[in-house]
Amino acid sequence: MTGLSTRPATTLGSAPSIPATTINAAHSPNRSVSTSSRCSPATPAEEKGNYYEALGHAIDPALVSRTIAIALTDELPTSRASAILGFSVRSAEHPDLVWNFAKAHMKALLAKQDALGINSFAAGLFNFYSDPKDAEVLETYAKANLPPAAAESVAKAVDEIGFRAEFKKRLVPQLKSWMEQANGAAK
Repeated sequence: MTGLSTRPATTLGSAPSIPATTINAAHSPNRSVSTSSRCSPATPAEEKGNYYEALGHAIDPALVSRTIAIALTDELPTSRASAILGFSVRSAEHPDLVWNFAKAHMKALLAKQDALGINSFAAGLFNFYSDPKDAEVLETYAKANLPPAAAESVAKAVDEIGFRAEFKKRLVPQLKSWMEQANGAAK
């Protein structure tokens, strides 16, 4: 296998790009196949999507608030607009900020969902929670505000929260013990 590296143009100015590589591979004993593959720069739409996803991982509460508000605009396609809340809640810095926003704007957010998304959107925001109190919050909200068809998604989210809570309960003491041992050994 041999390779030649070149530097393709990038849309990020002076940022380095992934080099193109030419690979010569034996296809059969009598024939050699030469394949050239190049990681091309992202298209403007892909780049834009990547930037919005990065915004979804913001830590600053003011930026989180501005980012999740994009979900209510026509700035992004509906699928990406909904996903931005998921990115923000997944970063776990301010999940309550995202949930409070979603509750306040649930009707508008659900209007942007497809038929399957309507039943799983609210529950999906809880996929990364690990406190049993949050499971109760979701169940209470679902009973009062979501259609019966959302019950399956809510049950799955509640089960995931329970799993994470139990896992966290077992893992945290072990991690604390390990860190104490590591700190003691470092002294």
